[in-house]
Amino acid sequence: MTSFVYLRNADSRSLLSEQLVPSYHIHEAYSVSEAVWLCTQKHLGTIVIAENLECSEVSELENCYALFCLKAHTTVNELLYHLTAA
Repeated sequence: MTSFVYLRNADSRSLLSEQLVPSYHIHEAYSVSEAVWLCTQKHLGTIVIAENLECSEVSELENCYALFCLKAHTTVNELLYHLTAA
C-alpha cells in the first residue's frame, strides 16, 4: 500500500472522499510539524500540499521530502500520475 501525507487546513478539500485507488493510504496533517511527525513515524517520503496553502510556507521540506502542491484544477488522475512518478 502506498501512503503519503496530505498537508491541509480546515478549508481545504478532503482527499479522503476522492476515489483514489484502494492501494493508497492518506495521512492528513494540519500543520507542518504534524506532517513531519507523520513522515518520520510512518517512514513516508511524500507530502501533498492542499491548494489553499502557500507552497512557500513549506519550502524547507523540499530538502527532505517529495512535495506536490495541488492546484484548484488538479484532478485525482493527475495526482495519482505524479505519485507514481515520484
